Amino acid sequence: MVNLVSVDKAVIATIERNGRRYEVLVDSELAWELKKGKNVSIEDILAVPEIFADARKGEKAGNLSAVFGTDNIYDVAKEIILHGKVPMSKEYRHRLLEEKTRKIVDYISRNAIDARTNAPIPPERVEKAIHELKVNIDPLEPVESQINKILTDLRRIIPLSFERKKLKVVIPSSYAPKVYGVLKKYNKLKEEWLANGDYYAEFDIAAGMLNNFYDEINKATKGNVTVSEVK
Repeated sequence: MVNLVSVDKAVIATIERNGRRYEVLVDSELAWELKKGKNVSIEDILAVPEIFADARKGEKAGNLSAVFGTDNIYDVAKEIILHGKVPMSKEYRHRLLEEKTRKIVDYISRNAIDARTNAPIPPERVEKAIHELKVNIDPLEPVESQINKILTDLRRIIPLSFERKKLKVVIPSSYAPKVYGVLKKYNKLKEEWLANGDYYAEFDIAAGMLNNFYDEINKATKGNVTVSEVK
């Protein structure tokens, strides 16, 4: 593939090893995609297939094998990108922040309910609260490692409850094949076919998904379903 990274638009990724600085010219967004674990070709990231001691002056680095264990330009460049520092543009950081915010909003809306009313919490309400409270969201940190802090902030104005329900479901044999695909998305604990041919299953459902669960299963069975809570 032809390298389309412009040298003028490239940023300098750096790493320090053994008291020396090593640099490569890269496409910032592609380099960050690689750092996030995406499958990006190193050839497409580099503006120039060279390792520099000072990229601005064009000074090439030497003795790569002694420092990185290889003198392969692409292997060394990948090491610099993955473990070194890569400047990030404001536009790209803003896009990552929007993506991470959407993931967090979706997680809360799907799993939580209003503790006062037991009603689902629309995504718009969660997003409004995040902006109103100026909740700090790190675009580079996984949702799992920052969600507790975010929930603590949001509970100042939204009484969040992450209660879960265990439900048992019995579906007549005539509807079971149609419903099976619908139920695959939910956390199934057990299932079996009863002696009369009916389908029996137990599910662990997040409170925020209960309405969706009931709506989908009733629509698929035209109301011919028995759902009860496992005590």
